[in-house]
Amino acid sequence: ISAVADIIPCIGDCVGAAVSIVAGLIAAAFSLTVIGIAWVANRPIILVIGGGVLAGLFLLLYSGYRTKQNKSRALNLTENPKDFEMAR
Repeated sequence: ISAVADIIPCIGDCVGAAVSIVAGLIAAAFSLTVIGIAWVANRPIILVIGGGVLAGLFLLLYSGYRTKQNKSRALNLTENPKDFEMAR
């Protein structure tokens, strides 16, 4: 790709740098995935503990969301009846 863009010297260098950065990010993502899988395969108890922590956090966030939703519904019940009248 950078060879095609090398017709204009500055553009070729910029494209080459961008391709290198993207390739590095993809390589880092794949390597961290493999490292993570290997690490969990050697220490499965950490997977159980981490899964429990994530499930607990999810439940806390979900219950807080439901509580907030219920409070907002309770506040909406005391609206002014004039808000529902149609304009003449």
